[in-house]
Amino acid sequence: MMRQSLAVAMSVVLAGLPGWLEPWVPAFTPTEWADIDAVEWHAPEPQETGATIDEPLHPLDPATANGFVPSRIVNGSLGLNARFLMTPASGDHNSVTLDLVRSLIGDAEKATDKQYSPEAQDTTAGLNDRGCVEGSTFSPLGEVLRDPALAPAKHEGVSMSCDVMAAASTLLVQRIRLINTLGEKPVDRVVTVITDTSRATTVPAKHLWNDEGPRIVWQAITETLRHEARGLSLMPPQSEPDEALIEAILGSAVPLTDGALHLTIPQGFQTPELEALGVEPLAEARTLKLTPEVAATALSETGQSIMAAINSEDSLLAPDAVLPGKRDIDCSLFACVALTYDDGPSALTPTILDALRDHGASASFFMVGSRVESYAAAAKRVVTDGHLALNHSWSHLDLSKLAAGTIDANGDATDPDDLPSEEDRKKAVDRELSRTSKAIVAATGVAPTAFRPPYGAYDDAVLKIAKMPAILWDVDTEDWKGVAGDDLVSSIVPVARPGSIVLQHDIHDSSAATIEQVLDGLENRGFMVVNVGQLLGGMPASGAYSSSR
Repeated sequence: MMRQSLAVAMSVVLAGLPGWLEPWVPAFTPTEWADIDAVEWHAPEPQETGATIDEPLHPLDPATANGFVPSRIVNGSLGLNARFLMTPASGDHNSVTLDLVRSLIGDAEKATDKQYSPEAQDTTAGLNDRGCVEGSTFSPLGEVLRDPALAPAKHEGVSMSCDVMAAASTLLVQRIRLINTLGEKPVDRVVTVITDTSRATTVPAKHLWNDEGPRIVWQAITETLRHEARGLSLMPPQSEPDEALIEAILGSAVPLTDGALHLTIPQGFQTPELEALGVEPLAEARTLKLTPEVAATALSETGQSIMAAINSEDSLLAPDAVLPGKRDIDCSLFACVALTYDDGPSALTPTILDALRDHGASASFFMVGSRVESYAAAAKRVVTDGHLALNHSWSHLDLSKLAAGTIDANGDATDPDDLPSEEDRKKAVDRELSRTSKAIVAATGVAPTAFRPPYGAYDDAVLKIAKMPAILWDVDTEDWKGVAGDDLVSSIVPVARPGSIVLQHDIHDSSAATIEQVLDGLENRGFMVVNVGQLLGGMPASGAYSSSR
């Protein structure tokens, strides 16, 4: 009977199932289960990992980088758009920063098979907007690539941007973003530059960590991402850090004022633990914040001292100030142009000097010796402000004719039948130059290192007598003809090329009145306005130069 009843029950159950896949349900509930309440099961919450993922980090206003020089290089041929900060004085900070720029240039040259050379852009380029842009290293890649101020200069190219993350005591911490869209997929990476402003040196971010730092960071990232993927293993990650990935991660560390550390996890990050959960490599970079407690276990002595300085309430100590004309500027990298002024000094010279000071620019003043004593204060200020006081002869005579003996020391024609001796001609040229140099030394304390022959007239004899290089020009404003206003500006701003030497005169109202417009226009095209020594990479010992090209 029992066997028959069981058979009937089984047939009823099976008849109601649409195949063998249906789950088996007991026909009755044991009486002892009747009073048990049903409980909904939830996955346990992940344990604390000492890190949080994608936590917002707020950069500082770039103006907090007091004393740093906002800079920018744009090159359309290679699609380069690089924004960065420099220190006025040469040092590790500038070397490290410009090496990053050069690395982008190298990537672009390799991808495009083109060679880099400095470029100036058109007059509407807006390149007087320079330096860091707040939040630029945190914006989604798509946003950056749509922003002309931050994106590569072409649809495919390379770019560099920066954020100021901390500024206290002698330390400035920057987050620098490097983007390359020239390959199949964009490469988007971040590095941290920590600058000691007292010495213009840098501390690589990887030096923040002790020997256990790489393992601690790797484990924190892996465990945090594993918990995000709902992996419930309580066993600490066991995989060894990938050398390239961990180096990039440690190099991106940003020390925070609350004692925490902010890291960038690069695109492509993957570990065996994450792979076992079916987690794909990161499609885009993400960020991780280590708590102060975990960060403290991973910091080296250097890292601890840096963290202490950043957490101090001291204001940032600005780097040493250096006059614009004394700065070391690589004009094979930057688009440089040299403004030069002849025939002064004069009562107009200070107006030009004021504008140069306000723009952080440098220029070269070729002085007529007979005017120096009358305007000794203006001549002195040229040197005090860091510009070049150079030689333009005593009487503004044609030195080539003086050397040939076809004019005399007064500029009058010489009787061809009564030409002076070679020695007398040499003395006449030498007197024009040496007398001027002595006047400049008396007024400024500095001897000229170059001269400009009046009218641009010189020959080998003049160069030999001068024992200085002759500086000519390739952009002539002809301000002496009365060219003024917009016409004068237009003779310079759209015409200048990288390496150009521009001729003006600081004795004409028009050149003093338009100096602000000229500087604004040149900076807008991306130029660095420098003196001829900077343009030529140091003043040559001899020869004649109309540009650096």
